[in-house]
Parts: sequence; C-alpha cells; structure tokens
Amino acid sequence: MRSLGLPSAAIDGAGTVYVSWPDCRFESGCNANDIVFSTSSDGVHWGSVVRVASDPIGSGVDHFIQGMGIDPKTSGNTAHIGVTYYYYPVSNCGNSCTLYAGYTQSRDGGTTWTASRQLSAGMQLSWLPSTFSGYMVADYVATVFSGPRAFPLYVIAKPPSGGLFQEAVYTEGYGFPFTSQEQIFSSKEDKPIADFTSYIRPREFYDQDNDVPVHPGKIAPPDK
Repeated sequence: MRSLGLPSAAIDGAGTVYVSWPDCRFESGCNANDIVFSTSSDGVHWGSVVRVASDPIGSGVDHFIQGMGIDPKTSGNTAHIGVTYYYYPVSNCGNSCTLYAGYTQSRDGGTTWTASRQLSAGMQLSWLPSTFSGYMVADYVATVFSGPRAFPLYVIAKPPSGGLFQEAVYTEGYGFPFTSQEQIFSSKEDKPIADFTSYIRPREFYDQDNDVPVHPGKIAPPDK
C-alpha cells in the first residue's frame, strides 16, 4: 500500500493548530500504526504527541492516510474534531490484506474519541491501481464541516469491470453530529514505548522556487 506518512493539519476557532499523522510509537514492536496528533498555538512550540484512541493499544488495527477536520466555531477543550482514515483490521495481514475507510470524532479537543466507525465495505488491494511505490487508494481523504456536522470524504474501490478500475469519492449524506450518546475512549494514560524510533524520517528541505531566504550560518539546500 502506498502510504507516505503525510501529515494532515486543521485549525480550531481560537487559532490552535492540530497536526496529525500515522505513528507506531504506542504499539509494542511498532507492529501497527495509530493516528496521533500534536497542537500548537504559535506554530513554534508544540505539545506532546497524543494518540487518537479510536481503537485500543494492541488491537492490531493499522491506521494510515488520514484527513483531520475541526469545526471552526469550536475551540479548546470543546473543539469538535473529526478524523477520516483507512485501516487494516489486522496489521500483519501479509498478502491477504483487506482495506477499509474509517472515521472517529472528538467533542473535547482530542481528549476522548468515539470508537472507530467503519465507513466502507472491505476493499481488496487488487482492485486498486498499482504504482512504483505500492497499491494506491489515493490520498484524497478529508473531514469537512457544514454547520455542526462532520462529513468524511474518502475513496471506495469496487472490483474492476471491463478492464477499468471502479473508484469514486464518497461522503456521508447527512454527516455526523456531535452528540453525547456515543461511547468514548481516552488515551490519557497511554505511554510511548521506551525504545521507540520512528520509521518516518524528517523531510528534506525543498524550495524549488528559492522563495525562502537562507539564514546566516545555514547551508542552502542544493537545487533539485
């Protein structure tokens, strides 16, 4: 599966920035990814990495390719956050992986989360186009708000027909409200594994148009 570990960013109504990405630091042996996030009020100082608790640690569910959205009329510890993502129910699935689109949301700024919600039927990887870096379900995943409801956007693939792939972008017709009836889960007591080393490396600086001035004492990146 082509999954580059790209971040997804959103801003609440008070200007706090949330950045999320797939990460295995809470899973023993780094054997699955959770969605995690960090927040900043100034873009310079960032909070600790927090796990999105839609599935328990050790569940074996592998989460990746996420899109985060926040209701701009909410903020702080009452911010309404939605995260749409793809997942394997079992991370160690070898050559028989089944892909699903999923969703979770928080009513309290990411302190607690609803249980993972399955959005799509299972997709076989052979239904997806193959690229130089693996099968691609597309990175076109997002969560947007219309009024108080969250609308996940995701791709569903169906079996190819007539030699053509059958993929389209979907959403939920009525969106998801933020009510208090759903069971919620917290990652408050979660601790990263002691010897964690991320497999996601820092991105190389890239400024093709030379728009960013070189600071004194720093080496300019080579032209690409």
